[in-house]
Amino acid sequence: MNEITNLRIHIAPMGFEVDRIVIPAKEQRADRLWLLTTAMSNQVGPFKETITEQLRAHNIEVKEMIHDRSDPFDIIRATRQIIQQEDGNNIAVNLSSGSKIQAVGCMLACMMFNHNRNVSSYYAEPKKYSQSVDGPLSEGVQRIMTMPGYDIQIPDKMLVSVLHIIQERGRINKKDLLRKMQDVGLVVIYEELDSSIKQDNNVILIQAKRGVETVAGLTRLNNKIITPLLKWGFIDVEQVGRNNYITLTSKGKNAIKFLPKL
Repeated sequence: MNEITNLRIHIAPMGFEVDRIVIPAKEQRADRLWLLTTAMSNQVGPFKETITEQLRAHNIEVKEMIHDRSDPFDIIRATRQIIQQEDGNNIAVNLSSGSKIQAVGCMLACMMFNHNRNVSSYYAEPKKYSQSVDGPLSEGVQRIMTMPGYDIQIPDKMLVSVLHIIQERGRINKKDLLRKMQDVGLVVIYEELDSSIKQDNNVILIQAKRGVETVAGLTRLNNKIITPLLKWGFIDVEQVGRNNYITLTSKGKNAIKFLPKL
């Protein structure tokens, strides 16, 4: 019987470092290292080539994830996508190889998406900082410090899916939102429960008699969706005549940059 072996995965933002990426991966016997790179990375091209050559010489696979290194939300998104792709493996995120904003984004991703308790982060302290203009910013690694892990709460999948619906429409009233949620299977309204209706944490089940299903649906929508999203600060609700229109706040728009829909 074959034993299932979890791979050792490292994630490192690409900056002007070599040793602070290569040495921890080698010492911790990484199987694969993901470099967070940018679409326009001419300046760090030579560093990337050196890192790739050195790691492959130690049988460490190198992969890349493109991101915008100046956008903290896109840094979180890129790190989250790697964590999801490497589900089941042990993941170590390097907080010392890129910019400060990359370190913050990576740390936040570790706190938000460590659902399986398989993600950790570390900081590689260099032996010395370099005075070279063209070379890496530092040389050697004096010690590798494991960083403490904490959790940051994120909205559940249902709320995130609704945020994406609102984003697609730009502005939507509550009745249309309820209909759209029914269309995509997030809401099921029924008169009598039968075997075809299955319990699902990602679906709102509403039992209502014919003629009052919309009223019942809107009540549950307010309790289960609107009120929580208002508490998160992700939406605004504006009353225009008899309609209540929902739009995303800037906080909501930023959140869906890194939160995947259901």
